[in-house]
Amino acid sequence: MPLAIASAPSDDLHAAYLDYLQLTGRGNAAYARAARMFFQCWPDPRQWAGQPLKTRLSISIGS
Repeated sequence: MPLAIASAPSDDLHAAYLDYLQLTGRGNAAYARAARMFFQCWPDPRQWAGQPLKTRLSISIGS
């Protein structure tokens, strides 16, 4: 598998994620929709990551 850049190359994390999926031969429409909803809810994923695990697991995006 080709190496990937560990940090996002731009401020648009959703686009960077989709680029990474394409680069690594992964993903589909469901991945893209889920990522779009995630980044709409959590524009700064560090805020999501700062939540306790129990909270992160209970979050329902898009409902």
